[in-house]
Amino acid sequence: MKKTILWLLLSVCLTANAQVKNAGCFLRMVEPIKSDTLAYSNDSVQISFTFNNMNYFVEVEVKNKTNEIISVDWDKFLIINGTTSTPIIFDDTVIALKDVPKGKSQIAPKTKIYKNIMAKDNIEYPTALYSKKYVKIRPCQIGFIVPIEYANRQKDYKCTIEAYIPKK
Repeated sequence: MKKTILWLLLSVCLTANAQVKNAGCFLRMVEPIKSDTLAYSNDSVQISFTFNNMNYFVEVEVKNKTNEIISVDWDKFLIINGTTSTPIIFDDTVIALKDVPKGKSQIAPKTKIYKNIMAKDNIEYPTALYSKKYVKIRPCQIGFIVPIEYANRQKDYKCTIEAYIPKK
């Protein structure tokens, strides 16, 4: 019984610190902090990313840690792939409405929101954000500019995720 409990406790601890693996590649945050998790947190917000298994969409979670209402301006949110920055669309966007403004999402104090996003250019011909075939040659970085509006100011958080394959 003690061995079982110890094994479960150990596996939970190892899983909590394990690197994220998706589509045959490992993922880690390299900016604004280096972390094996895909999340950034400060006193005001927590921003985390989850890639779907085909790498087309990314689930973005923004948690408001303040006591005031904040908002995400989706029209200023960008995905940066290589040297190209691209506006985003949501997973339920219809091609005919891809250029319609997305507006802002307000986040009440101590709550969070989720949105599935992809690069607007990918709506007609979806392209994966990264591919194991190319990551084998060199790591790939995908950046996100997350514009958060507070009561009297805006802060743009730049988060960069790196897809890589460890050297053997």
